[in-house]
Amino acid sequence: LKKRPFLSAVVCVVSPLAFVKDALESIIVYAEAGIPINIQPMPTMTMTAAASQAAALAQGLAEVLSGIVLIQLVNPGNPSIASILPAVIDPRTGDYHYSGPFSEVTNAAGIQLAHYYNIPSHSGASLGGSSYELNKFQVGRENVYLPLLAVMVGAELSYSMGLIEAVNLYHPPRIIFDGEIHRHVDIMSQGIEVNEATLAFETIREAGPRGTFLDKDHTAENVRKFWPDSILFEKSVEPGKRYKDPIEAAWDQIHWILENHHVPSLEPEAQSEIKKIIEAAEKEIGAK
Repeated sequence: LKKRPFLSAVVCVVSPLAFVKDALESIIVYAEAGIPINIQPMPTMTMTAAASQAAALAQGLAEVLSGIVLIQLVNPGNPSIASILPAVIDPRTGDYHYSGPFSEVTNAAGIQLAHYYNIPSHSGASLGGSSYELNKFQVGRENVYLPLLAVMVGAELSYSMGLIEAVNLYHPPRIIFDGEIHRHVDIMSQGIEVNEATLAFETIREAGPRGTFLDKDHTAENVRKFWPDSILFEKSVEPGKRYKDPIEAAWDQIHWILENHHVPSLEPEAQSEIKKIIEAAEKEIGAK
């Protein structure tokens, strides 16, 4: 499990420049267990950070490094992750904006800072952005740029959690939207594979000048990869409407999952082992 851990911990900083007691105690417990720990400050420019991108980055870096120093004091070599997530406050309303252009580029710079110190980075999570409803344009604009920029500058981790209302509300269709966005970012980040098979010179010669590729074996073998599942192209049954509304298609997927997905039970041996672990932990807590 220490070589390939299946979980990690996120510990947030209280910007500016503070940790709550529980967070520090959590760092110590996680580090003692060898669990990877993500130190995550969220300096909000004009409120919990100065009104400057450079200042927010410098402060966020100090907050990250202070947490990582503690991790390494407890357990030298414990996996550590840096996650500087700057944002800005709307001065007209006080609303939190995580996904505006200033925040987005500052997030990307935070990844580069982490890499300067050879620390893996998590960033680019589309945590709901500034959207207070699941509208199409704002959700798309804000929540594409964050993970795309993060991946382009080399973030090791980038994920989303189906949030709207500025990181305050889980929204089921938004989970599907986030999955769609991250699939696209993943495809773009893979680049273009160039080899004998992908160049397909024989197929080009076979088609010839002004020919077609629709009837070629190479097309049949490869066409599906250009069309991964997508809520954008679900066929509509309404007359005169080519595709479903993406929100409707997202709800359809949510309902299908709830009705059809069943989590398999753990094997009895695994259940017994988990019970022993819980009992041992309860005994240890009671002893303290």
